[in-house]
Amino acid sequence: MYLDPAYHFTYPGFGWVQPWPGWGMHAHMAVLVGLGVAIALGWHTRVALGAYLLGFTYVELLDRTYYLNHYYWITVAGLVLLLLPGGRVWSLGRAARRVGATRWPPG
Repeated sequence: MYLDPAYHFTYPGFGWVQPWPGWGMHAHMAVLVGLGVAIALGWHTRVALGAYLLGFTYVELLDRTYYLNHYYWITVAGLVLLLLPGGRVWSLGRAARRVGATRWPPG
């Protein structure tokens, strides 16, 4: 989808965002998968989520003809999750005792 077309319909003001050449897009997607697994397991949640949002937003800005409302939702949900203490309960960070426990449910 991102490597074959000769022309990409970019968003206004984001014409400078271009796909990685050759195997770069495959590597980019593989890194996004790894970051998604790290987020799901709760391993360095905020760092992984911040990197995932940057990488996913890059992919989202590549071509507006591939727009899905799910892309917008993933970006907004990720930004909200950055503000929440996502790695405090049932996560690898908690299992390794690097993250303090949170009383669940709060109150």
